[in-house]
Amino acid sequence: RSREKKSMKKGESKLQVRFEILNLLFRNPQESIKIPSARELADKFDLARCTVALELKKLAEEGYLIGKRGSGTYTNPKQMEDCKYLSRKRIVGLMLGDSRRFYLGYPAWAMQSYFGLNICLTIGFPRILTLTSPGNPELSLKEIESAGVDALVWMYPDEQLKSNRILERLHRKGMPVLSVCGAPGKFPCITIDFEDAGRKIAAFLLEENRTRIVWDYAERDPLTAIQFKAAQACFREQGKTMDCHWNNADLPEFFAELELRCAAGDVPDAVICHGEHLTAIRGILRKCGVDERKQCRLIADFSDLPENPGFFGHVVKEPAEEIARVGTAMLQAAFRGETELREVQIPMQITRNHQERRTEAEV
Repeated sequence: RSREKKSMKKGESKLQVRFEILNLLFRNPQESIKIPSARELADKFDLARCTVALELKKLAEEGYLIGKRGSGTYTNPKQMEDCKYLSRKRIVGLMLGDSRRFYLGYPAWAMQSYFGLNICLTIGFPRILTLTSPGNPELSLKEIESAGVDALVWMYPDEQLKSNRILERLHRKGMPVLSVCGAPGKFPCITIDFEDAGRKIAAFLLEENRTRIVWDYAERDPLTAIQFKAAQACFREQGKTMDCHWNNADLPEFFAELELRCAAGDVPDAVICHGEHLTAIRGILRKCGVDERKQCRLIADFSDLPENPGFFGHVVKEPAEEIARVGTAMLQAAFRGETELREVQIPMQITRNHQERRTEAEV
């Protein structure tokens, strides 16, 4: 296992060597630049000299490098002729979480995709960054600095990686950085107004006189917890009590408890579904004969709708497109030399009574 991990890290570090050379070409498409020696690159990326030499040999075979006897190894500008005509040449690094997730859900893909599209249209080119040493802030900082990017957008930064410390140091060194949906710090950031979302959800529930609530993941996910606490406060302001049960157990146990409750006739007035749990929760309600339109209001994530035709309830959607638009504008301002620290909050998108008109027409 440790040998396998070393092999993976070695492969990722070799990729850094490749990007180092391609970055030299990209930045200097009209001239041949002498590259650092194999020894210098080996020291920089903590690799064996022979490993670097093999990677440089591959790049030479691919035509990116040319050797000059008695002088050294140089970049081959013929391989980057198209770059001479680019009007935008900045590269923006995109990183999500610890950068090593096994898979990405819809909100993460949407955020990353919209940022990539906006960057292509206004700044230059996006590049997905993957950290080889996410547990070490110093090494992570070194990796980002050596990635050849002009700016960094870190989406859903993981505080266990000391992401704020890394972002602050990059910002102090003059690199435009942006934190998205992370803890605010001494750098530009965009957050979603989860408190506002919680109050909006509470307003819908109060309007329909729904007070017995099951709130999925309210105690396990910090952002969901913000929504939950804001909703509780809204209920108190109206002189009402939210009789709430939340999922702080393993999923099978939570689903089993919900099914037992519904089967016994103790049907909640509403269920706020977390992430991709809507399909399972709807299955439990149907199995127990619960009318999800009249008895139990469902509030679910937008990404679950394609798997749930006929869904009737309120829909919550992260404003990824708006975040990317505002975030890209903030990066442009940073490139213009505007150094104002900004924290922008963007409201969650919530659609009430999704598919109401269609359902009424069918009835």
